[in-house]
Amino acid sequence: MARQAHQAGRVLELTSNCFSGIMNPADLTWLAETSWELPTKGQLGQVCHRWLNSCLHFALPESERLRVVSEYRCSLFQVEYSRNLLFRRPAQMEQVFEALIDRTRARLDLRQIMTIFGRKRRPHFKGKSKGRRLKLERNLERPAYNLTIFRLHFAPLTLKLYTKGEAVLRAEVMLHNARAWSGPRRLDQFPELINQFQQILERFLNQLAALDQAFVADDTLDTLGQRGQVGSTPPRVWGLNQPRLRAVLQAVLALAITPGGFSVSQLAQQVRVLLGWPESQYQPRHAAYDLKKLRGKNWVHKIGSARRYQVETSALKIMAALLTLREKVIKPVLASVTKPKSEPNPQPQTDLDLQYGKVQTEMRALLLILGVAV
Repeated sequence: MARQAHQAGRVLELTSNCFSGIMNPADLTWLAETSWELPTKGQLGQVCHRWLNSCLHFALPESERLRVVSEYRCSLFQVEYSRNLLFRRPAQMEQVFEALIDRTRARLDLRQIMTIFGRKRRPHFKGKSKGRRLKLERNLERPAYNLTIFRLHFAPLTLKLYTKGEAVLRAEVMLHNARAWSGPRRLDQFPELINQFQQILERFLNQLAALDQAFVADDTLDTLGQRGQVGSTPPRVWGLNQPRLRAVLQAVLALAITPGGFSVSQLAQQVRVLLGWPESQYQPRHAAYDLKKLRGKNWVHKIGSARRYQVETSALKIMAALLTLREKVIKPVLASVTKPKSEPNPQPQTDLDLQYGKVQTEMRALLLILGVAV
């Protein structure tokens, strides 16, 4: 397939036995759809016929081989169909996969496994040989460092979900023995078989998506405390535990809608109002230094050559979310979660009080599950 893509002028990067670098996803789609469309007339059928013809050299003399007109009907024995999910960041792939396993392996019961494979009843085999009984199970394997395999057995099929390489998450359905498969298995039925496998794999991924919605975190929180740089002198590292910085963020949010941007003097005045400080305690030079921290993170930019500044739209969402989470979620939860027994609730309770009570109860249960609290 890689050779076909190269001959067709399509750029694909091959790592082991999977395509990991794709400049144009349409190229890979074209290659995958055309590779198994007509296998009997394509390379797969030709390879089988050439191999069978070569076997005649050991069975018949040359004179008889020239008189023999042979026609072959090939069938499949083992088939694998996989789909690779490519991630830009390996850490995000690991986060999604590990969280998916932790939250779905307990919920994925045998009935759901049978639904994925298109069976309504538990498989059985009417025979005396115990070795031929069909197997239905789910398990989780860690055969190597940093490699996790999520495997579902429904003989003769197996579904696997595992990491491959740096940033590839592969979903795979495998037919071990086509003789035990009730579906199509002749070579001319290969497209029909692949269509069935495609439906099984899509049903498997849809079931996992229904059981758990993956959350992919970016590096916003991890890089929050890292210093940026504007000019030759980098500012100090900052954090939300500093009241002065929180006031600066609140002031920037308040001044973000100012037409034409805001000045350093306006920022200093707004911070003094929020903190109740005199002018001597927080001057424009202090505001310029704090503003430099935000500019180093590309949250605020200077408007042309004027000494006025404007806030980035994405930065507004980050600053508003940080302040809201700290004041409305983290502070009340931390204030109550460490209390082994709550005091009598004041009456009457508002809707907000009731919601905070629910958060407190659920937070205690979560900490008990994680082993953080006892």
